[in-house]
Amino acid sequence: MRRDKTSVSQEDYLKAVWEMLEEDQIAERLALRHQLAEMLLTDVIGLPWSKAHDEAERMEHAISPEVEALLLKRFADKQSCPHGVPMRGGIATLRKQGAVLLSDLRAKDKAEILCVYEKDAQFLAFLENLELRPETQVEVKKREYDETMTLRAGGRTMHLGKPATTRIWVRRIGA
Repeated sequence: MRRDKTSVSQEDYLKAVWEMLEEDQIAERLALRHQLAEMLLTDVIGLPWSKAHDEAERMEHAISPEVEALLLKRFADKQSCPHGVPMRGGIATLRKQGAVLLSDLRAKDKAEILCVYEKDAQFLAFLENLELRPETQVEVKKREYDETMTLRAGGRTMHLGKPATTRIWVRRIGA
């Protein structure tokens, strides 16, 4: 029922809510297909993880429901994409599990990399060169006043600035 010219009918309101829910479902489905495409590219085809995101962007729209079901079956044991983003829930899931940014750690803290920012191929190639990827354990050796961090990982010492440390999600260990 309309009361005045600015009010919305209940029918129009329910239609708008339904459309929003449908849009959310489409977005979630597309994100899942993107992650499945990344896994296909890295785990099956052998594409470097630093290139998988951009290729998956192109592929995600072409995956049919039938292929999606087959990929879900093939990768049923996977909990996250090659970059560590959880299959359902994304970064919000990591936050709920207590993940923090690498930049939040202090000297002497130890952590395991859970997830890295995947939308920058150059950044991923940089991390790949340093052998910093999900499941890698790191130790913060030193923090400088300019927020540069000295890390130890895989028997190597490296220095990362804030632009890198704010794009790597970790789980503290041994705290």
